[in-house]
Amino acid sequence: MRKETIKKNPLRVETGGKRYHVLAEKCRTEDSLYELPGHQIELGIQNEELLRADAALAKSQDRYAELHDFAPVGYFVLTHDGLIDEINSSALELIGGERKKLLHHHFSVFVAAADIDHWHLFFSGVMKHYQRQNTWLTLKRGDDTEFSVQLDCRRVINGDKNPVLYVSITQITEGQLAERVFPEVEAHTPSMVLVRAEMMGSWDWDISTGRVVFNERWAKLRGYRLEEIEPHVDTWENGIHPNDFSVYHAALTAHLENRLPFFQVEYRIRTLSGPLIWVLNRGIVIKRDIAGNPLRMAGIEIDITERRRRNDEELHIVAYNHHSNVVN
Repeated sequence: MRKETIKKNPLRVETGGKRYHVLAEKCRTEDSLYELPGHQIELGIQNEELLRADAALAKSQDRYAELHDFAPVGYFVLTHDGLIDEINSSALELIGGERKKLLHHHFSVFVAAADIDHWHLFFSGVMKHYQRQNTWLTLKRGDDTEFSVQLDCRRVINGDKNPVLYVSITQITEGQLAERVFPEVEAHTPSMVLVRAEMMGSWDWDISTGRVVFNERWAKLRGYRLEEIEPHVDTWENGIHPNDFSVYHAALTAHLENRLPFFQVEYRIRTLSGPLIWVLNRGIVIKRDIAGNPLRMAGIEIDITERRRRNDEELHIVAYNHHSNVVN
């Protein structure tokens, strides 16, 4: 039997030709036990820092959610199949209804019948591209009242890889409608004299149904209150002087058929009290279908009777002077 030989190295024992690092292992264990409290303290500090960071993040998210919810502009998020996934208070107030009744319902439910085909076509197109796009749309509330809005939309990919649509919604008032249409028309006619929006009659024509939304000024030009006139294109056309109708119709048709970039015509209209007045009517198609057919048109109308009177007087003077020169 071979005797154990203990060499001078206190960290190694040889037995039967095998070496065991007994003392070294013991030293390392003691060192680890000594360092353990320090690691625990360090982990505790890191954990507290993570908790503080999480609390700060949660507070920031709550603040962002609150700012988003009470923003003066309406916002909502649509899923890839058109369901309302999120909606803020401003959008709720505009559309009407309770949040729980709107969430997870199709946005198309709130689109007016005249615009439903346009909405489906627009939504299908915007979900295929990342570019920001916008459109005008007529929406309806629960009480069936309709109102015009502009939607600004941007498609994004969310965390689960599904595309969603971020939408901001802004109501278009009568004055804003005139202000929006006016620059597009005025761009083609720089000589046009600017007038204030409240002096303009405005109209918004759903071509497919014939329904026209007039403003108070449009009705007042004819001597009526707004509630006294039928919101239909027949109301508009029936008031045009018969001798001017062909000029009006030719200008309108040329724009509807896309042969002219905008609609512009001067004609006389009847008033409730009897006298005829001259108006300048300018408008532009703001929505067409995929084939280019006009769906919706909007425009403005101003009283130019005084200007026409001055022009007639100037023409009379020119004619008189010319006649006098010829006679002399």
